[in-house]
Amino acid sequence: PVRLPIQKVLDHALHILKSPNKDIFYMQHSLHVCQSYIISMISLSDTTLQIQKLLATISRKQAQTPLSQVSSKNSFVCPDEPTRTAFKTALTGLFVATATKQLRPDTDRFMMSVVRHFSLLTVVQQSR
Repeated sequence: PVRLPIQKVLDHALHILKSPNKDIFYMQHSLHVCQSYIISMISLSDTTLQIQKLLATISRKQAQTPLSQVSSKNSFVCPDEPTRTAFKTALTGLFVATATKQLRPDTDRFMMSVVRHFSLLTVVQQSR
């Protein structure tokens, strides 16, 4: 197995995406690095049963807890700082790639999927 410091890889990919005079080949591969990291960090292994159990638990907790006692401050922040920083770098790379005219067709659909995924996560976590 090859062990690379992912933060340095993502930082370099972001640097390439931000550079105005880079070749499109390198920009596409930098985008692919950011997309691959984001996909690897999103848990897609949840089954329908697990999701239904989570939503049922949220409903019971919400019925038992008055709204004034609910504190969601930082409930959805990743406690692992290096992982959080790497993920923010990958998301920044995705935003930069979306703003780049040559990469926009490759990033639009992926960006919408990521935003939709995190919007749903936020809604579920806020309803706790």
